[in-house]
Amino acid sequence: MKLLSTVSKFLCSRKRLDQAQEQLLIVLNSLDAIVYVADMDSYEILFVNTYTENIFGDVTGKKCWQSLQANQTGPCPFCTNDKLVDRDGKPTGTYVWQWQNTVNNCWYECRDRAITWFDGRRARLEIATDITERKQFLDKLAKSEERFRMVADYAYDWEYWRDQDENWLYISPSCETITGYSPEEMYSDKEMLKKIIHPEDRENWQTHAHAMLEGGEVEPMEFRIIAKNGETRWIHHVCRRVFSKDGRNLGVRGSNRDITKRMQLNEEIKVLRGFLPICASCKKIRDDQGYWNQIESYIRDHSEAQFSHSICPDCARKLYPEMFKEEDKENE
Repeated sequence: MKLLSTVSKFLCSRKRLDQAQEQLLIVLNSLDAIVYVADMDSYEILFVNTYTENIFGDVTGKKCWQSLQANQTGPCPFCTNDKLVDRDGKPTGTYVWQWQNTVNNCWYECRDRAITWFDGRRARLEIATDITERKQFLDKLAKSEERFRMVADYAYDWEYWRDQDENWLYISPSCETITGYSPEEMYSDKEMLKKIIHPEDRENWQTHAHAMLEGGEVEPMEFRIIAKNGETRWIHHVCRRVFSKDGRNLGVRGSNRDITKRMQLNEEIKVLRGFLPICASCKKIRDDQGYWNQIESYIRDHSEAQFSHSICPDCARKLYPEMFKEEDKENE
């Protein structure tokens, strides 16, 4: 009776074990992921789930580097076995990595770890999820971001983007060319733009900024800044609020252009409206340094005007009288 009881308990235990294994296989075969186990010494495949078998065929008993990869002459150079155990052979936990399979060219996120197989062998368990679509999307997103950043980073103007709390989200490298302050210095101080605006222009800037924060339409404006080297520079500023596709307020997009040279030229043109010392004979103009310049050279250097030369009728008669002999005879 005692023997029968022992046998009965053994059979019950075996039945429960078989049920547990069957349930485990059901779970593993229902996964939309590659699941396989390979001996870490011989590279023999000990188990594959249905998903893996549908891709690579019946590969149980074969070498993993021969059946799960292509064009390998030995264990794969990217094999993770050495990362799964320490020097004493103890498991180090899960190792996560990404790889493009050389058979079907799909990208997978792999989660590998060392386990002890049923027969006591040390084996590698890998669960690999297909991330090809995600990888392609991220690659397209990265390329798109690179193109837009390339355009923004190489813009001549100082471009920026600020959130609703006026924190800097993006500052183009041209910021340093115009202000002398690097983007990193700007990022560290969200009040930097206000600080470098010329004291006489700050009130106009505050009025402009307030209108923008209220969501109203704002006109482009011009103001002066004090650059890092102490120079005063003129800025032409335009900005607008930006929104996401679902209408969320994403802050303000701004663009600042250095118009210092244009403003200086405008001031020089204003000087031309005053009194100019001009020679009564040769018509040369004396500049601020006391040098006498041809009138066209002086105006060209101090304005945007260009000269084209011709000869008036009176001068033509004086210089080329023979051309007008016939006309003069008729007039006589």
